[in-house]
Amino acid sequence: TLAIERLKALFGSEHANVQPYSGSPANQAVYRALLSPRDKVMGLPLPEGGHLTHGWSVNFSGSDYQRVPYRLHEKTQQIDYDHLRETAKRERPKLIWVGGTAYPRIFDYAAMAEIASEVNSYLVADIAHISGLVVAGVH
Repeated sequence: TLAIERLKALFGSEHANVQPYSGSPANQAVYRALLSPRDKVMGLPLPEGGHLTHGWSVNFSGSDYQRVPYRLHEKTQQIDYDHLRETAKRERPKLIWVGGTAYPRIFDYAAMAEIASEVNSYLVADIAHISGLVVAGVH
């Protein structure tokens, strides 16, 4: 379809799914495609800027899967990548989310990819809230 072709061109990708009407159903499709119930999932908690579907307890992602949060550094209020790495090595999540609802800083995708690779985890970038910034090349 026209929407799929335009999205593929915009992101330089081979595939695009334009069916989800928002980030939550898109994320649910990721869970169902890549994981089994009770698999471990790492995500930034909702109160720290994460997304409801990244393992929050009142959402299917927190009840159907084992949630392993990563945190913000207490002083800088930025993602603590060293702590994230330590936690990932200890917990061995099957999937790590990068993205959020209200995290106002640029994610270090390279660091997240390195950590995910070290623990043989899927890394999924949820860019629903920042897709315009990504396409514009500013995030």
